[in-house]
Amino acid sequence: DINNDGVAVGWTHPNGGPWSRGLRWDNDGQVSYLPIPFGGATTSYGAIGINNLGDIVGIKNSNGTNPSGTILYQDGSIQVVATTPPRNFSDINDFGVVTGFSPVVAPVRSFVYQEGNFTWTGELPGSDRSSGLHVNNNGQVLCGSGNNQQACLWKDGSLIDLGIRTSFGARQSDINELGDVVGNLFNGPAVIRFISGEIISLPNPEGCGQVRGWAQGLNDDRMVVGKSAQCDNPNAYRATLWYGGPNYQAYDLNNSLPSTIDNVYLEEALKINDKGEILIQGREIDGDYNTTYFVAKPLN
Repeated sequence: DINNDGVAVGWTHPNGGPWSRGLRWDNDGQVSYLPIPFGGATTSYGAIGINNLGDIVGIKNSNGTNPSGTILYQDGSIQVVATTPPRNFSDINDFGVVTGFSPVVAPVRSFVYQEGNFTWTGELPGSDRSSGLHVNNNGQVLCGSGNNQQACLWKDGSLIDLGIRTSFGARQSDINELGDVVGNLFNGPAVIRFISGEIISLPNPEGCGQVRGWAQGLNDDRMVVGKSAQCDNPNAYRATLWYGGPNYQAYDLNNSLPSTIDNVYLEEALKINDKGEILIQGREIDGDYNTTYFVAKPLN
């Protein structure tokens, strides 16, 4: 995730070891590990969401001695929220409202969490599972319902079907402050759904029609980022920016790589903030094909 200050969060496996560590990338290029929650060096944990105040949510896995839990970093301190059943935090807004889901019990259920209190958001009719993915500063929660993760919107106890698909991971969806939502159509193209209810399919950079794609990030200027399939290989994706809505144009972000970086392929754009800064995942195309991450910044 990336906030409006250009601070990004995630996780890594130091020195290729088995234990993941939560990371914070500052706008000046400094990288730091987040404090280790209880459980010590044999604990895996990662950061998933960050708000514009720098508050971070993440998850902590069990190491056999200490239980799994959700992590909340606020004001320089760390809090592990241990719950039964375990619950995952997915996102946090600027008012400290968190959304997520219970991942290990049936049915999987979406929730909103604030100041120690959990509220279940429910599921769409005919569904027995849901996951909370993102929450904006208006308290609107983007959720997925059912096995196909039909996108839904929750606010103050009301749940509506958005008519598009999201995913079980918060990565492949987003909501902005206007209430617009991005995702995809089942096995189809990336889409944006405006708060008005209008759904627009997003084009492929190569112009080869409605091949598969995922819209994964959205800002308040309605710029969209994600990934789109290559025309000659529908199982291979490239990082994509969609701009100029409602008549969107598509841009392959690999075309923005400087000539000094010639051994990386940008696979997917993960999130975009309101400054137009984009968090991108790439992969080395020689050697060990290691995954690497970039923040692309506008030139003006």
